[in-house]
Amino acid sequence: MNIEWLVAIALGLAAALGFVRTLRDRSRLRVVRIALQLVVAGLLYVLLFPPLSQEPFSADELTVLTPGVTAAQINAIGVAATIVALPGVDAALGIERAPDLGTALRRHPQSRQLHIVGGG
Repeated sequence: MNIEWLVAIALGLAAALGFVRTLRDRSRLRVVRIALQLVVAGLLYVLLFPPLSQEPFSADELTVLTPGVTAAQINAIGVAATIVALPGVDAALGIERAPDLGTALRRHPQSRQLHIVGGG
């Protein structure tokens, strides 16, 4: 058993104990308290173990399209990447244009990795 299962079981037991204790109470808001206990237990689990993202995204990667790039290469890049097209590239309207590589790097100073696609 891994840690995620142990935490899920512990949160489930805590929510069940709170459910039983709240049922004994004769308060008017006991249904609201039960619902909130279940919601908080679920949110705490998601906070401790966030869902994994399947999107291949690197915030510090800059993709530069150079002349000679094919449509298949452009489609294979993905939608989450930061893409810049140099002069001579017939790219879609949503792709940023830059006159040269130096300008593209100045516009995106957070870039730590450079990915060149096309003729180089």
